[in-house]
Amino acid sequence: MPDQRYARRLIRGSSIVFIFSIIAAGLAYLLRILYARMLSPETFGLFYAVFAFVSLFIGFKGLGTNSAAFKYIAEYNAKGDAQRTKNTTLYFTIIQFIVFGIITLALVFFSDTLAQHYFKNASANLMLIIIAIAFLCQTFESMISTLFSGLQRMGWYAGMDLAGNIIVLGASLIFFALGMTAMTPVYALLATFVLTPLFFWFFVPYVYPAWKKTSITWEPALLKKLFLFGMPMLGAMVGTSVLGYIDTIALTTLRTLQEVGFYNVAIPFAALLRFIAKPISVVIMPLASEMEAIKQGALGAGLKKLYIFLTIGMLPFTIATAFFAETLITFFFGATYLPGAIALRILVIGAIPGAIALINGNMLVGSGHPAYGMKIILAGAITSTILNFTLVSSLGMRGAAIANIASSIITFLYSVIIIKKVLKGNMPWLNWLKTFFAGTGFFLTLYLLKAYTLFIPMVDAIIFSAIATSVYGILLLLLRVISISEIRTLVAQVK
Repeated sequence: MPDQRYARRLIRGSSIVFIFSIIAAGLAYLLRILYARMLSPETFGLFYAVFAFVSLFIGFKGLGTNSAAFKYIAEYNAKGDAQRTKNTTLYFTIIQFIVFGIITLALVFFSDTLAQHYFKNASANLMLIIIAIAFLCQTFESMISTLFSGLQRMGWYAGMDLAGNIIVLGASLIFFALGMTAMTPVYALLATFVLTPLFFWFFVPYVYPAWKKTSITWEPALLKKLFLFGMPMLGAMVGTSVLGYIDTIALTTLRTLQEVGFYNVAIPFAALLRFIAKPISVVIMPLASEMEAIKQGALGAGLKKLYIFLTIGMLPFTIATAFFAETLITFFFGATYLPGAIALRILVIGAIPGAIALINGNMLVGSGHPAYGMKIILAGAITSTILNFTLVSSLGMRGAAIANIASSIITFLYSVIIIKKVLKGNMPWLNWLKTFFAGTGFFLTLYLLKAYTLFIPMVDAIIFSAIATSVYGILLLLLRVISISEIRTLVAQVK
């Protein structure tokens, strides 16, 4: 049946991206640990403050046509239209390069002023210029990764992310060895955004043989189509940038660079939880578009099951991360960054609703409803902006974390309402309730075990979490949230 075939492809594609994403996330963590250990909290905070500031402009890159490219590459490829597949890829790349080229020139021109009056640190001048140029080069990486994703070549898509993390980690180690220290993260970022697309460009004809058989042609109707679909998504892209970086922007504006550094050791732990959702969100957009193109219906029960398994997988990691926040930060980043533990405890609360909202938004975009996807993200972005600039001045990073989870909950609730209205989709509320009940058993097991000290804190955390996971799994089976046969079916679909 078509429904089962698409569900199988969703699960298999998600699994490929998930495996590569976990490895890439591990390397990204090593990178952030390296920076935290080699740099002072102020310098660490400065780099992420500049990075967040430039990233805020990423939303304008392409004027929304990158989301349109995901959709139409998948659609034209499904129809066997190689010419329009290539035109779509190159059109949105050219638009991205022109738009961000203008932004880069503006950032370079005002870099000295921003360094003096916003970052209040002279070192920010050169950092801002190099990071802006790096993101301009990233346009070509975006072109290749969007093509791979649209073609549903998820191994290649995820491989680019993994390769980028390998390059930036390797470059950082080399630059630190050469004594560059404070500028190492900046030069390493530039290296990865130059070398990654150069390497993968040679594989494009192999992944998509039709690429060499066609050349770009002028097609005004297609360009208009990209803009008509993409312009509603411009708000979503800007909103996504705001959601990702407005907390760091607010901390840079209202607090100190040291606090920015503390907060930016908490963010990756919370972000890691969403890596479980990222593979599904990446696969769902082009897959939903392809399904619409060939009129095969929806994912139905397969998608509903994925929501359940997503929550089952994320919940124990969420609870354990909050429970052992001090242990995790001390072990990975050192006691210097321990003040970030309170922010971490708050941030993880928004991980599950934020992940589900991400999947719902991409499902809406892929199925031809970009305006709804934009509304969901803008609702979260507006909530986050208002709360950040209201709470950060008095509460610091705790206020930023509260704003973060509030925006995640808002986007989750709004996305659920729209999915129900537009796609007639129902969320597995009863199973979610049962899962959270099982999560209570996980938490109580950790609480009881924490009274005992077996080894060093990190080893104890791993052992106690493993025991609590066993209790959690038994409760899930007893509550009939999952069954042995469903687990076997899921494993079979991944293979």
